[in-house]
Amino acid sequence: MEATADEGETEPGGREVEICEGLPPLVLSQRFVGSSGCQVWDAGITLLAYLTRLAEPLAAHPRVVEVGSGTGVVGLGAAALGAAVVLTDLPGVLPLLRHNLARNEATLTGRGGSCETAELAWGEDVAEELRGPAYVLAADCVFEAEAARSLVTTLEQLCSAETTVLMANEIRQHPNNAAAEAAFSAAAARQFAMERVPSSELHPDYACEEIAVVRLRRRA
Repeated sequence: MEATADEGETEPGGREVEICEGLPPLVLSQRFVGSSGCQVWDAGITLLAYLTRLAEPLAAHPRVVEVGSGTGVVGLGAAALGAAVVLTDLPGVLPLLRHNLARNEATLTGRGGSCETAELAWGEDVAEELRGPAYVLAADCVFEAEAARSLVTTLEQLCSAETTVLMANEIRQHPNNAAAEAAFSAAAARQFAMERVPSSELHPDYACEEIAVVRLRRRA
């Protein structure tokens, strides 16, 4: 799996991201939205690489919700692997998600996957139709303590007992990032069992200590 700078078809600031052998790459636009950069982060590439290891269950078209989708790289990749995905983010990000969805729709439908977008603000009520997916995906979403606690509130509403949450986050040394990770872990521990996915389960080309992939499931 390779993420390359924009050339040819992609617009300046875009990325091409290989999903897996035999599938055309995702073609993704990247933009600043407000003060935030919606771009393809390393954690998203690592999580998508891990999803290729789950290709068989995704080919069964499970319902998937991605939170904090940004460019949509992880959710679009899951849809290209066969899942029925809803990409979610704040209203200002939805135009970029719809743009990237339109650019890649043929890749998704070629494998029987599907994708749509929906507004979702962490900490607010989650629409009934989003609840209870087979998987919830999140990449580089734990970056500020209050937002991390709001994310846990959203996960509690999204997840049923059968939902698996898969998250990837780059481990950064800044105190704000450490505080966010601590806040997320403390809040999530109330309702979820959380484990780091061992490197032996990750894609061998994208396993590194600096990016943690974790799996969460509701406690019995």
